[in-house]
Amino acid sequence: MENYYFDDVVDRRGSYSASYDFMAHAYGEEVISLAIAEMDILTCPDVRKAVRQATEYGVYSYTDVPHEFGQACSHWFKSVHGWSFPDSHVLFSPRIIELIAAIVNHVIPRARVGTFSPFYGPIVQTIRKTGGGVLTCSLSPDPEGVWRFDEAEVSALFTEIDIFLLTNPHNPTGRVWSEQELTHIAKAARENGVLIISDDIHCDIVSTGATWRPIAQLCSEKSIDADVITCVSPAKSFNMAGLEAAAAVISHSDLRERVFDALQMSGIHNPNYFAIPAALAAWNSDGTWLRSLNKYLAANSDFTVAELGDGDPQITLYRPESTYLLWGHAPDLLPDASACHELSRRARVLISPGENFGSEWNGYFRIGVALPRPRLRIAVGRLKNQINAMRKD
Repeated sequence: MENYYFDDVVDRRGSYSASYDFMAHAYGEEVISLAIAEMDILTCPDVRKAVRQATEYGVYSYTDVPHEFGQACSHWFKSVHGWSFPDSHVLFSPRIIELIAAIVNHVIPRARVGTFSPFYGPIVQTIRKTGGGVLTCSLSPDPEGVWRFDEAEVSALFTEIDIFLLTNPHNPTGRVWSEQELTHIAKAARENGVLIISDDIHCDIVSTGATWRPIAQLCSEKSIDADVITCVSPAKSFNMAGLEAAAAVISHSDLRERVFDALQMSGIHNPNYFAIPAALAAWNSDGTWLRSLNKYLAANSDFTVAELGDGDPQITLYRPESTYLLWGHAPDLLPDASACHELSRRARVLISPGENFGSEWNGYFRIGVALPRPRLRIAVGRLKNQINAMRKD
């Protein structure tokens, strides 16, 4: 097995990086960004090779989506996750947020959309800007720190909505939903005629002991006749978000045709020149790079929790079952977004305030740990020092 090295530090400034050249720029040249769900780790070698080969053609004109795209998607999820579906069930979309925007604009316009809170803000903002309504069901941690929903509240929510936006695994809490939880959601959708859109973009980044299961697979195996659109992408797991390649897996042919038409009506036709070769390289890889990466990211999470959370009564960091994101609670130290921004300024480490994930999450914050460990040690050390300094102020 090839050994992969993830400690190389890459200076991303000057690459038009959303993190470093835009969001974090105001915090100074030495800033480290932990605020966006992306990696500062070098992209998978197979993907980098495919992009280099595509670059060599020297003509960056229109491309289209070949049948190999659906085959690669189907192959990956069968070989890595044990989920089988025909490649004909796969639709291309550059990004999941664009796919969801097309659905709420053209498949079920002005839909009433339910989702869990905390939530991924940009998608909720997109739904609201289309004229749709958003209703939420709040998650809460149990005594072991596992974030859960109340089944009665979810059942009541489904009587009031047209679409349920499921995030599986969940961002920002890192939950991988259990079979029992997914079954409850699926049955509620069937009983109320609710369309499930499941955003499963983080499904490849799973901790030891946790198993991601797509709700579409569960519905098929349990003969729960619910409409499900599963959204997947190699963007997070292979660190290629800027190349914009995602997919919708839809088993019902009528729904699949409506979503395809919605994408067309949204002006989504040809993919980015590099999107297809990158996606094919990712989903046709043997998975060894990703397995090594998952171990590295798990160690990063353990290090961060140990340094920032363990033994500190004012900070709780929840260990995620998936994602490279840590959801934290520090209401005395970071009671609101202003306090988070002040910590970011003083530490020169950008973090996400809890309010980014819903207005009720004052006192919470999110940090990403998908960066080379030497860089993570610096970031965590800065945060720890400034948190201690803030206690003395």
